Amino acid sequence: MCGLVGFTTHHKYHRKLSPEQITQRSNILKGLHLSMETRGTDSAGIATINETVHILKKAIASHKLMKDKAYNQLLKDNPRIVIGHTRLATTGLVTDDNAHPFLKGSIVGAHNGIVSNYLTINGKAQVDSEVIFELLDKNKNNFEKAFKKLSGSFAITWVDMNNPEEVFLTATDNPLAVAYVPSLKTIFWASEEFMLRIVLKSVGLKFQLSEAEDNTVYCIKKDLKITKHKIAFKEPDISWQKYTGNPYEDYDNYYSVDDEMMEALENYGCSDCLQPIARTHGFYYHEQYGELYCNSCYEELLGTNPTMASYLYYVEPKEYKKIVAKYKKQSKGQQQLLSLTEGEQILL
Repeated sequence: MCGLVGFTTHHKYHRKLSPEQITQRSNILKGLHLSMETRGTDSAGIATINETVHILKKAIASHKLMKDKAYNQLLKDNPRIVIGHTRLATTGLVTDDNAHPFLKGSIVGAHNGIVSNYLTINGKAQVDSEVIFELLDKNKNNFEKAFKKLSGSFAITWVDMNNPEEVFLTATDNPLAVAYVPSLKTIFWASEEFMLRIVLKSVGLKFQLSEAEDNTVYCIKKDLKITKHKIAFKEPDISWQKYTGNPYEDYDNYYSVDDEMMEALENYGCSDCLQPIARTHGFYYHEQYGELYCNSCYEELLGTNPTMASYLYYVEPKEYKKIVAKYKKQSKGQQQLLSLTEGEQILL
């Protein structure tokens, strides 16, 4: 789970904003950026766009990024478009480079959600989100074509720097709200409708608010006119579900490991978001349901049902990888019982 924020201002009005209005618009952006810490504090970043793009992103929470002189200077420079993000890491290390927004070729953008098939698109990708913008760049911003290759859940904001006068928004299986503020001739957006409403009410401005529809790309023109385009994402590959057992449970019970189980160990995914488990920082096994959850989905589960904590065990991927390596060496491909020594148990 991550957070998206941003704005775009009418091209004829943007240069006519008074210093007070620029400050007011910046304060709204900061309020939204701060409110999105509820959706992630691992990293934060912004991209400011006029004719060129400037990106500032760091592996720190947004309230810390706002104290950076460069952050405040970028907003003082009166950008017409801003794309902001807060990150809760699910794939990839927590580093400055892995923070959003990303710049891939001519495409600059940010993403909330997961790309379940990102490794089939780019096996060297450090973060699942980056393949979105690689595909958009490769297909010259033909989003209908690019999105047909992506499966997962999405809320995306991006700009093609070959035509930096337009902003694109889309959301499918993830929230995204948009508000037009007439007095500033500006459209703001945020991942949570409630937060967007609260921030705008706090500054006493009138606004018109709506939420994005699934499977729709909104193109916001420089005059703030909006065109809608229907799209379709690729259906997720859930072939790993063909394995009906639980390889982690089987290991814990000292069962033999056959080729099918070995494959499941490498490809098993989160029961909720379908993200490949082996690519996350760790996961949680639900002993009652025999299901696996990545860190992000685990936190959401506990938020709705705290009693689940008594059924969930944390598992570090490196632990089962060590056992897999040991088994391969000892068994030489033959099916036999794997004797686990103390400290090698999968379930902690």
